[in-house]
Amino acid sequence: MRQAIAFSLFAMFACDPTSRIPPEHPVIAAVTPPRVVAAAPASTPPPRTRATLDTLLARYDAAVASGADVAVLRNDIDRIAGQRDAHASRLFWYTDLEEAKTEAQSTGKPILSLRLLGRLDEELSCANSRLFRLVLYANPTTSQFLRDTYVLHWSTERPVPQITLDFGDGRVVRRTITGNSVHYVLDAQGRLVDALPGLYGPAGFEKGLRDSLALANKSADLSDEDSAKAVAKHHARAIWQSTAAWKRHLRRVYGESYGDYVDSAHLPEPVKFRWPDPFWNSMPAQVVSELTMSKADMEAPSLSLMQPDVQVSGSWGDWTKIAAGVTRERLDPKSRSLIEEKSPRDWSVRDARPLDAAQLEKRFKLFERRMTEEALRNEFVFHSAIHSHLSKASRVAFSSTNEFVYTKVFMTPQADAWLGLMPTEAISGIPADGIVGARM
Repeated sequence: MRQAIAFSLFAMFACDPTSRIPPEHPVIAAVTPPRVVAAAPASTPPPRTRATLDTLLARYDAAVASGADVAVLRNDIDRIAGQRDAHASRLFWYTDLEEAKTEAQSTGKPILSLRLLGRLDEELSCANSRLFRLVLYANPTTSQFLRDTYVLHWSTERPVPQITLDFGDGRVVRRTITGNSVHYVLDAQGRLVDALPGLYGPAGFEKGLRDSLALANKSADLSDEDSAKAVAKHHARAIWQSTAAWKRHLRRVYGESYGDYVDSAHLPEPVKFRWPDPFWNSMPAQVVSELTMSKADMEAPSLSLMQPDVQVSGSWGDWTKIAAGVTRERLDPKSRSLIEEKSPRDWSVRDARPLDAAQLEKRFKLFERRMTEEALRNEFVFHSAIHSHLSKASRVAFSSTNEFVYTKVFMTPQADAWLGLMPTEAISGIPADGIVGARM
C-alpha cells in the first residue's frame, strides 16, 4: 500500500480597505497597501538517520499496541530505513557508499553491502532481495546480528525487469522476471573482503558472515597491499575447507564404494549444460533462473513463456540427498507472519484465493527445503567460485569483483542489455518484436 501524500495550498486574499472608504477620508493616506501572503512552506522531511528510524519505530510499536492503523507509518519507516518492510527488520541502510564508509570508520564496524537488481526500498526488487527481506532481515536473531556488527549499504546493479500478464478478463499479474543479488563484505575503508552470493537461510547466512568477520575487522588497519594479501590467503584456505566439506557430503551420500571418485572430486563449477564454455558467457534467463531454486519457483513459468525452446541439462548433483543430511533451515515466526501478510495465493483455482492455513504450512515446508538446498548450491558452487577468484587477486577491487560475479557467476553481464530474456533467433510475428517505449 502506497502512502497517499496530500499537498494543501493555502492562499490568503486581503480585501483592499480603501474600497470601503470615501476618497476624501483622511485615513486613506495611512492605509498600508495590501500584502501578498506567501503559502506556508511544505514541511521539511525528517533526516534519513538511524535516530530518526528509532523514533519512528517507537511510534510504530505504540501504534500497534493501541490497535491504530499503521499503514502510513510503515511507509514512513521504509523511506527512512531505505528498505521495504523495515518495520519488521528494523535495519537502517545507507545508499551512499562514502557515507557508509564514514560511519564504518567512526564505529569501527565493517560494511555489509547488498548489490541487487532494482531497489531494496521498493516492493518489486529482484526475487532474491525480496526473500532477503522476508527470510533474513525480518529474522530477529539475524537482524540483531546485522545491527550490532555491520554498517549496512545497498546499491543497484541495474533496474529489475518486470513482466505483466494480462489475461484479458480483468485478471492481471505483475512480477519481476530475472535477477540475482549478492552480499559483499567490505572493511571499514570500503575494500572487499568476501561475498555471499544468492540466498542463504538465516543460520547459513550468519555463519557465512562470521567466517570473514575477523578478517574484515583486521583488514581495516592494513595497507592496501597487506589487505589484498590477507584476503587472498583467507580465500585460498576457504577453497581447501570447502573441498574437504564437499567430499564429506559425497561420502555420506554415496558411500565408501565411491571412495576413488570422492578422493579425486573437485568442487562443482557454477554451470553445467550444453553451451560451449558456459562459465564465461551470457546465458538465457531461463537457464540462469534454474541455478537458484527458490527464485526459479517464482520466475521459471514466466520465463518459459518467453523462451519455450531452452533446454537445460541435468543438475550438478543430487542436492536433495545432500541437503537431507544437514540441518534444515527454518523460517522463524516473524518471517512466517510477514510472508502471510503478503497474502500468497492458490494458483490452482481461477480466483487465486489466499492460501488457507494448511496450504500455507505446506508452502512453508516446501520453501524451507528449497532454501536449504539452495544454500548448499550457493556455498559450494557460487561462493567457491568467488573464493577461487579472490585467492588469485593481487589487488582486490569491488568493481572488478562485482563484474566477475554478475558476468561469470550469475551469467547476467552488463554487456547483455536484454538480460538473456529475448530469444536471438526466433521470429515473433509481432511488430518490432513487441518492443514498447524502448530508448533506441
